[in-house]
Amino acid sequence: MMRKTKVAPFVLSVLLLFPFASENLYADTLSYNEYINRGILYADQKEYDSAIGYYNQAIRLNPYLPEAYNNRGSAYAIKGEYTWALADFTEAIRLNSNYTFAYNNRGLIHIEKGDYERAITDFSRAISIDPGYAKAFRNRGDAWMQKGEYHKAISDYDHAILLSPDYAKAYGSRGNARANLGEYDRAAADYNQAISINPNYAEAYINRGNIYYDIGYTKQALEDYIRVLDIDLRYGPDLAKAYTNRGLAHNNMGEYQRALTDYNEAIRLRPNLAAGFRHRGVTYVNLGEYDLAIEDFSRAIMLNPNYALAYISRGKAYSQKGLYDQARIDYHQAVRINPKYGAIYY
Repeated sequence: MMRKTKVAPFVLSVLLLFPFASENLYADTLSYNEYINRGILYADQKEYDSAIGYYNQAIRLNPYLPEAYNNRGSAYAIKGEYTWALADFTEAIRLNSNYTFAYNNRGLIHIEKGDYERAITDFSRAISIDPGYAKAFRNRGDAWMQKGEYHKAISDYDHAILLSPDYAKAYGSRGNARANLGEYDRAAADYNQAISINPNYAEAYINRGNIYYDIGYTKQALEDYIRVLDIDLRYGPDLAKAYTNRGLAHNNMGEYQRALTDYNEAIRLRPNLAAGFRHRGVTYVNLGEYDLAIEDFSRAIMLNPNYALAYISRGKAYSQKGLYDQARIDYHQAVRINPKYGAIYY
């Protein structure tokens, strides 16, 4: 059976509006434009607390600038501080009701919180303002994925690829949808294309490896998992997600203690990372530590009440302990969130 993996990529849109002169970068007194640009520089260096401090100064000088709220919200989001991020994106939208970046970013927060309907609404609003916004199509597809609407997801991924033919993550997401439909050859083709565009795309290697594993190509699966271990963890803005991906590779190779080490680091970096808790719970199940697994699955559900896979995973752990009534409740809840799972359990 194909592993169904929660896919909630977190690529935020930051707007740089104000070019600065290098001689003013470290001036004692900065304008709000320069504070914003300095915040962007620190965010690019993954120093998000410093970035937030500079955005705070920009907002203090000019509280009516939506870009400052959007950028600060992006830094909060990467830190996993979703409540603050949501507030900032909402304020950016209040100040500019046609701010596509802010709608897209708020939609991503809704996905992280499991509020897929609101996510779809925000992505749809971004698309209505800018029909050429490929990221919004891809992100809306990811929201449809979480609801089990795989054909709708594929339609959105198709649009994203049409608008941006080199959009590796759109190919990766479309591969996930096709894998969930059992279209393994087409899914593998999408993962291949994603990897050809971005050789450091860890999720594509993991998901292609899962397909290989499930159809009996163990050697090719291990090659893909090993490739993930070679990817520089510093690649990309989200270090917590990088550790999660490497943990997945270790888990799939049976290296459970190494997987736990990576998941622990991911959770340390982002304590609100629901996927980190769910994946760590799966590794605990593999180790026979069912109580620890249930604790992690419960934490993932608390962070994302609509995380269908976390309910399924917890249900399996309950079954291993002989707690069949609790397992049945969790399976029912998973099917309520995503009716596609009904075919698996009934």
